[in-house]
Amino acid sequence: MDGQQQHLPFLQSFSDLQKFTCSGLLSKPLQRKLDTLLRCNINDAVSPLTVMQLTLSVAHRAVNDLAHYYQVEQHSAINIWTAVRSHGCQFLGPAMQEDVLKLILLALEDGSCLSRKVLVMFVVQRLQLHYPQASKTAVGHVVQLLYRASCFHVMKRDEESSLMQLKEEFRNYESLRSHHDAQIVEISLEFGLRILPEQWSCLLYGDASHKPHMQSIVDKLSKKPTFTQSTDNLLSVLKKSNPPEFLSQLKPHLDLLNSYNQSLGLLLIYFSITLINFTVVLTQGSSLLNHFKPCYVMLIV
Repeated sequence: MDGQQQHLPFLQSFSDLQKFTCSGLLSKPLQRKLDTLLRCNINDAVSPLTVMQLTLSVAHRAVNDLAHYYQVEQHSAINIWTAVRSHGCQFLGPAMQEDVLKLILLALEDGSCLSRKVLVMFVVQRLQLHYPQASKTAVGHVVQLLYRASCFHVMKRDEESSLMQLKEEFRNYESLRSHHDAQIVEISLEFGLRILPEQWSCLLYGDASHKPHMQSIVDKLSKKPTFTQSTDNLLSVLKKSNPPEFLSQLKPHLDLLNSYNQSLGLLLIYFSITLINFTVVLTQGSSLLNHFKPCYVMLIV
């Protein structure tokens, strides 16, 4: 059997998946990575190492997507706000939080220096005109969120309260709000809480229109994990969930992916396809399971 015939089964498997690169069944990052791998023509001078790297990249993305699918279910808004409050900070709701930030700007955008007590009182007195429930404690927690985000110059005084001055780069709403949002996301990530940018937008703004803004913040703050870290995270997430029984088959394949070498390059392709199939099945429903069954059954055999 010549070289091209030996690769034929793999090409057929890729052909079965090619329609998903533009179907919307997979996440866009996974679609792009899969498309790049599919474009590796067998007749081109593509080294086995390059194919392995591309394949592992696809597998890495599939593992992250699968873990994210379950984490989104586990990590509700309640968990996030609990994490924020554990730092002495608070989010008062999209509308009220926006007004608090704008009042802080009104007090400090000209470079004024105020004590925390005076700043909080300034905000509360004006806020209560529209929000009777506004309290010094709640507003103080919002100020603490900005303090934790290093938005202030703090000038200590002997036997008197420290003065706070808003740093020049944060004396406009867009910049202050972006830094404020990033601080909430950072706290959540410290607690291992991850949700989609669209969900962040809904939580912080009350709608999904700020998804690109939140995507940018998440991308900047998220450290790219190694494949080993991603697989460990996926297995940990699955232990806390109630996944379909067939996902118990993943661990040996993930272990093999973690210890791959050049001789396993083409075999890794099947493993990546298997992970993609699992992701598609989970996100689209069990009705697709039979359609993909040959791919992962062939892997197990």
